[in-house]
Amino acid sequence: MELRRILKPGGRMYLTVADEFVVDYYLNSSADDKRYKKDAGSEKLKREAAKMPAGLPEDWQYIAWRDDILEDQVFYHTEYLQSFWGQYVNIIDIARQDEGKQTSVVVSKS
Repeated sequence: MELRRILKPGGRMYLTVADEFVVDYYLNSSADDKRYKKDAGSEKLKREAAKMPAGLPEDWQYIAWRDDILEDQVFYHTEYLQSFWGQYVNIIDIARQDEGKQTSVVVSKS
């Protein structure tokens, strides 16, 4: 995994990821919430999510936000991050940020 390759032993990395909480924000927040630009991308997410009645698939989901430009996003389940990424790096912390913002992940390499 690339994270392990670029971290030196003892090194730490702070990352932010879009996860199930971000999906929930886009699907359930009010239209007047201005923290995020809600344009064709969020509408596409709603259409894609409608195809997944059980919510985000078990591990991760790739969604092309818009068909006319290259804006893509991968949404992870935090449990997947712990189980898969944890095979390659030490997961120090996974913390959900303020509602709707990406989740922070701090990893290290032994």
